[in-house]
Parts: sequence; C-alpha cells; structure tokens
Amino acid sequence: MYLNFATHLSQLKNKTLIFHQKIKSIAASNWGLNKNIRRKIYFTVIERILLYGAPAWANNITSRQQRLLNSIQRKFLLNITGVYSTTPTAALQVIEDSTPLHIKAQMESILVRVGRLRRDCNWEGSSFLYQDFQQPNPPLIIHPANFDLEDRVSIGSDPHPPAYAFYTDGSHLEGETGCAFCVIQNNVQIHQ
Repeated sequence: MYLNFATHLSQLKNKTLIFHQKIKSIAASNWGLNKNIRRKIYFTVIERILLYGAPAWANNITSRQQRLLNSIQRKFLLNITGVYSTTPTAALQVIEDSTPLHIKAQMESILVRVGRLRRDCNWEGSSFLYQDFQQPNPPLIIHPANFDLEDRVSIGSDPHPPAYAFYTDGSHLEGETGCAFCVIQNNVQIHQ
C-alpha cells in the first residue's frame, strides 16, 4: 500500500483517538487522573507519536494538514484543561503553554536539515544557515575509564612560564556565594 503524508496523518489521527478515548474513560475533567498526569501523558506520549518522522514529512505542511494536527491536539487539550468545548484551540494552546503541532513539526524538520544534514533552510521568511548552527563538541577519543591523568597532565614546573597567569575560583555554601581571582606575573602575584 502506498502511504503518503496525508494518509499517514489520518492514520495517526485514528490511532490517537483511541488513546484519547482510553484516557477520557479513566480521567474525566474532575476525577481520575489529575491534570498534571494527563498533561505528561500528552506531551511525552501523544505528541511524540504525532511528531514521529516529522523531519521527513513536515517540510511543507499544507493548511489541511495544519487543521488536522490542530484538531487532534484540541481533543487532548480540552481533556487536560477541563474547559468548555467551545473554547478556541488557540486559547487552549496558550492556557497549556503548548506550541501548535504543525509548528513543532516544522521546527524538528529545520533542526534535522540544518543540524544533521548540514543544509540551509528557509521558513516563513527566515533563513537558517548550517554554518551558523552550533555544532556539539566532538566525542572523547579515550574512554573516561581508561583516562590516565599522569599521562595527560604535567605536574612539574614549566621551564618557560607565561608572562601572565590568571587563576579563578568560585564556591557556593550554605546559601552564600563567593568568588576570587588572582593574576601572577613572573611568579609574583600582582592582582587579587
């Protein structure tokens, strides 16, 4: 069977409606699972199901797909908040501090395109250049368990010390925070 993204979203809608009915049966608006648990279920399970594969399909979301995602999100937000069913979807999203699903999907798509595929991306008049994306630090070459400090750190004195050396320290103890610094020039402390 050929599966396009509109069909994919329709199948997701059917799958999440089953979840919605199950959650609704064990968590009415004022008994059963409390609001925080319903909210966690939505954000950690349902949203992840809906956004699965978003980097592949969310690059060009149609207005029909946006409405479909909003209608799915709306059912869960109504259940979480317990407000009247006539409450607008945008208001529900603001009340629950929830970004619309089509925007989250497009954000994930941009992140993958720019961060992993190293391709420039345009979205609603903004350009995201892969050169501007902060790359993570490279992984350790040596496993931390095999890291031997004696082979990596010199504990002897340097025969050619730098002209200036700066040392800083900070600590936090019993609600108090302190910091210190000193500047050494030619083995003589000149500032502190």
